[in-house]
Amino acid sequence: MTHMAKKNIIIVTLVFLIVITGCDSSSALDRALDMAGDNRIELEKVLEHFKDDSLKYKAAVFLIENMPYQCGVIYEDTTRLYAYYRAVSSSDIDPWRLCDSISNADGQFNPERKRVQTDLTDITSSFLIEHINTMFKAWMTQPWRNKIDFDTFCNHILPYRLRDEPLIPWARTLYERYNPVLDSLRNSSDSTDMRAAATIMLRHLQKQNIVFTHAVPQGVNVGVRNVEWKIGDCKEFADILTWVLRSLAIPCGCDMMLVRGDNNVPHYWNYILDNDGQSWYGSIGYADTEYKAPDTYWNPKGKVWRECYALNSEIYHMLHAKTDAEFIHPSFRYPTKKDVTSLYANPKCISFDISADKLYRLPDDDEPVYLCMSSSDKWIPVDIVEQKCDSNIIRIKNIEGDVVFRVATALGDRLNFIAPPFLVDRQSGRIHWYDVIPEETEQVCLLHKFNLRTEPFGQNMVGGIFEGSNNADFNQCDTLHVIKEFPDRLYNRAYVLCSNVYRYVRYRGVKSGSSDISELTFMDHNGASIKGEPICNINEPTMNNAFDGDPYTSFRTEEKEAWIGLKFKNSSRISSIVFTPRNRKNYIQPGNRYELFYCDKDWISLGVKHAQGDSLLYDVPRGALLFLRNHTEGNQERIFEYSNGKQKWW
Repeated sequence: MTHMAKKNIIIVTLVFLIVITGCDSSSALDRALDMAGDNRIELEKVLEHFKDDSLKYKAAVFLIENMPYQCGVIYEDTTRLYAYYRAVSSSDIDPWRLCDSISNADGQFNPERKRVQTDLTDITSSFLIEHINTMFKAWMTQPWRNKIDFDTFCNHILPYRLRDEPLIPWARTLYERYNPVLDSLRNSSDSTDMRAAATIMLRHLQKQNIVFTHAVPQGVNVGVRNVEWKIGDCKEFADILTWVLRSLAIPCGCDMMLVRGDNNVPHYWNYILDNDGQSWYGSIGYADTEYKAPDTYWNPKGKVWRECYALNSEIYHMLHAKTDAEFIHPSFRYPTKKDVTSLYANPKCISFDISADKLYRLPDDDEPVYLCMSSSDKWIPVDIVEQKCDSNIIRIKNIEGDVVFRVATALGDRLNFIAPPFLVDRQSGRIHWYDVIPEETEQVCLLHKFNLRTEPFGQNMVGGIFEGSNNADFNQCDTLHVIKEFPDRLYNRAYVLCSNVYRYVRYRGVKSGSSDISELTFMDHNGASIKGEPICNINEPTMNNAFDGDPYTSFRTEEKEAWIGLKFKNSSRISSIVFTPRNRKNYIQPGNRYELFYCDKDWISLGVKHAQGDSLLYDVPRGALLFLRNHTEGNQERIFEYSNGKQKWW
């Protein structure tokens, strides 16, 4: 379940109160106060406290009006949860091994033992008053204060929470900790430049001990405490930078994809606003130490959203005017996000119409239509589609191409597709429909189930060199083979034309730390492997992994100019080399059980096969969108098509 879907399910009780208490004449503030129940008195204390300060009063109103859509999750066993983070942040041991050790010793953290804390009914007046005062102090004491208008302050600095984290006071602590880092800027000619201030903080945090890992419990938000630990993935990194920058009155937040255009997961990063209100992007998890223009962002995106504290009233009213809340997909039922695709897709931001002849059926007037993108074999709504009932067309607006989409209606979280999948070409805007005629087939040869080019291992081998020598130090050596293309197979064979004999052979990458390899075999003219003693120019305990016959253990190194090889018992002539890249088991694995599907109105099975080697042959409908499932192991699987004799991934 996505974060947005989970959040919407959590607040369903509060939103029901909106329905039964709301009316056109009732203000958002009145409705929020009514919904607060016994906690109304706490919210009214805040309004009373700031009644003589017009700006702070308006800030309090902004927070309270949008509070029905905010909540937190409190986990019962935080001691065990925090133990993972403390251990990983203070140790050089592999995070997976470390977290497994903690679970084995103290028991595994149970994320199901939790309770929901709705902000309207649980937040205290003291928390809100302190937060508002602290954020105003930060705003008013920064040299760029005159560059920030009140609307920017409310939407990009003021919010007291980011997601469903436990609420603790954070603004004052972070301000006092990080504000001195900006002292050098205040004495420079750039003292009022918010982008310059944000850049200083980006670089400062990037120099800290940041640990990217999924070893800590997933789907759990430890909240602002993670500013100290700096552990997690792109979402956690985005939150860390947002907390720090907002505490310093630098307008910022999180931009994200509900699902990546080329992968099965969401992706998060930071935006900042400069003195002119223009957006720039960056992340403490990126190598770039500068914020960059959004239209230079590299990933295929499809749709990009900006996470907000406030409700997107335009989307909300459009959907709720059509149908009841329970019939709206949870991802958009109470949306607190803003479409910023045009910032990132410019100048290739595409809009187009889909005519009725491409639809399985016309949607009813009261059916919202969703634009969806792929996550494995599932489809995730990423936008709302405009319907033009008078002309029987639906309009897709503001997308980036080179992504496969579908359109669907929904009954709650159940999608009903109303058209085939389609690909939008980013350069031309041309639409390619995956219409299939099952009787028109072609044979395909499948080598993997996931886009290996999203991993570094195979690409790092391009340019790698196999060499032979009769000297142990390889001061004189011959080139046996250079890897010129991405190694597509689990077992790749390179033929050696040189007729010389060698005592020593090796593989070395051409870039620093790129000599990783899982299996390496040198073959004689009879097709037999030539045995030898593993050799390496560094002290690396994984050296023997390249010769153990297991394609899923690897020689791994970060050392510059490292190499791995064999010392033969006798000088030998080499006829071919068989090698396996370091990998995550996404190649076709001999002995595993696979099932191939093609997409029509639903996914249609083309049968189950046991792999006899590192490839699979299937007869498939020509031009179909495909999906390969490994029933034996693994979970990385991605949609693709077969084009020009190869799998083409989307």
